[in-house]
Amino acid sequence: MKNLCYLLISILAFFCIGCGDSDPNVISGFQGIPNPQPTGTATPNPDPIPDPDPVARLRVLNAVVNSQDLVVSIDGSQVGQLDQFQTTGYLELEPGQHRLVVEGNTEIISVQTTEIDVLVDQTLTLAEDSSATFVVGTPDIGTPTQTIEEPGENNILLTDDVTPSTGTLSARFLNILTPALDVSLETENDDVLFGLTSSGEVTAYSNINLTLLQGTNELRTYPQTRNFFTSFMDVEGSPGSDIVQALTEQLGLQGANLTILTVSAPGDTARFLVLILDDLVNDDTIIVSQGTTER
Repeated sequence: MKNLCYLLISILAFFCIGCGDSDPNVISGFQGIPNPQPTGTATPNPDPIPDPDPVARLRVLNAVVNSQDLVVSIDGSQVGQLDQFQTTGYLELEPGQHRLVVEGNTEIISVQTTEIDVLVDQTLTLAEDSSATFVVGTPDIGTPTQTIEEPGENNILLTDDVTPSTGTLSARFLNILTPALDVSLETENDDVLFGLTSSGEVTAYSNINLTLLQGTNELRTYPQTRNFFTSFMDVEGSPGSDIVQALTEQLGLQGANLTILTVSAPGDTARFLVLILDDLVNDDTIIVSQGTTER
């Protein structure tokens, strides 16, 4: 009888052990809950993207004819060394006040030789998200022995429009001739692009009527008396290119804004027309034409 009990216990144990599936890929009833679901966990919130620091943009243009190596410093730090008709490009600064100093590392040579010590020492106030160009103009030299310590009225701070309208060429006209002379800017066909503008003044931006530039390759400045004019045609450094072609080529699909300057060498020995693109990307695009005066 005892042997029979042992036999029954052995048979029951055999069936209990064998009740699981021998296939390891098949889940048996003794292997727990199939595909347990993960417990919910809170997704951490990503750190918010901080707002960009406010900036103001300032560009310095050396419009001092016959100058070399003008040292440009902002708040005591040198930011550029400019030859004639060169620019720093737009520099990003904190909005507010900044001290701009431009020192002459060279002599201004004309019919007389005058040593320039400091062309600019000025505190500028720049608004948030603004773009500006500070034009360093040719000093109005007095006597041959005069050493210029302060710039006078030929330096000017311009507020730039760096957002052009699609398909539109917009320009403004700055007159910084020395000695002072009011002039207009016209085509060789007497079509007026900008009316009589006083020395030291700048016009507002206005759209250029491109049809007025068709059939012409020359721009002219006229004084109020119109007894002579200064003709600008050839582009310096670009043989075979004329000033009108260079002007119209600035118009891309996105449009273009630019500033046109008329400036003279010390003693009015030469006059130049300077085109500078008001653009955050192409901020050093400058086109220069030396004029010929005809009476």
